[in-house]
Amino acid sequence: MAYVLDKMGAQPEIIDYEPNNYREMYALFYPPVKKNYVSTDLLHMALLPYYLRRNRDFDRFRKEQLPLGKGRYRSGDDISAFTKDKDVMICGSDQIWNPLARDFDVTFLLGEVRDVKKVSYAVSIGKSTFEKAKDRDYIRLCLRDFSYLSMREKTGAEALRALLGEERTVHVDADPTLLVEKEEYEKILPPRAVKEPYIFFYSVRFNKSAVRSVLELSEKTSLPVFTCVSREGTMDLLRFRSRLHLARGDAGPRGFLSLLANAELVVTDSFHGTALSVVFEKNFCAVNDLTPGGNRRNDARIMNLLDAVGLEERHIPAEKLKEADIENRIDFGPVTEKKRELASASAGRLKKAVWE
Repeated sequence: MAYVLDKMGAQPEIIDYEPNNYREMYALFYPPVKKNYVSTDLLHMALLPYYLRRNRDFDRFRKEQLPLGKGRYRSGDDISAFTKDKDVMICGSDQIWNPLARDFDVTFLLGEVRDVKKVSYAVSIGKSTFEKAKDRDYIRLCLRDFSYLSMREKTGAEALRALLGEERTVHVDADPTLLVEKEEYEKILPPRAVKEPYIFFYSVRFNKSAVRSVLELSEKTSLPVFTCVSREGTMDLLRFRSRLHLARGDAGPRGFLSLLANAELVVTDSFHGTALSVVFEKNFCAVNDLTPGGNRRNDARIMNLLDAVGLEERHIPAEKLKEADIENRIDFGPVTEKKRELASASAGRLKKAVWE
């Protein structure tokens, strides 16, 4: 987002805000107050060198690539001090307005910010609605004075209109990752970490069916599987350590991009894994588990994106991955054209929202 705004002629600055509960959610080790915390910490010890390297590489990326403001803020701090010399405040993207998320924080609603234009861009609420939010009335009050409202998925836009009134305009815009061409991403890629051809498996939670399916695909193609560790995936990574590999080198955002950009095939259950596969024009499969009733556990963000670029057939239940025709490579000519049209329209609306 900051990169896109800079190219538009703005002088973007990111508020370095970290809610207090982030420390527990994303800490390397939990305090040993619960039995499951202790077992989780022991698992993390098994991969300690990797986690330390990842934390170091993320810190370096933030310092080198992100225009962070000078102040650091935590829950309860008055971020309105940050806005005194600002013309516009932008919220986005990701699930910062998901009222049922563990890390939901009302600060992201900018309710205490006054006398500054407020804009949201490609915000997500995940699978939630505002109906069961305990802060529903406060959320409505905060969002009413945004001059421009934009969500990442259609269902989110519908939920926001239901909250604020059907007459309120809520746009559906492309995620910021889609506004940047792959050539720009390639400028920050580290050296290729894996020399031989491989499958890149990027999973948010390492669901068993997805892990099992990608390993079956590895046997079918004779390609090794490389991955990144998410917090929830430690147990499965250790269980399949001989078949799920971690690449050496950068373990932060740059290393992630390199693994994706150089893969023969990308398999992911992540929205951003899907979005960046489209950007880098990779042969990929976006997988999802099936419910007990046999229906796909759909991610609205993934579905909206693939529908928009004409790649619905690449959204595959994990259980059917080994049956997928992965040899049928994607013709990215029309796909990239649709992606650029989507990005151009969204960037145009963002520029208008900021400058007018």
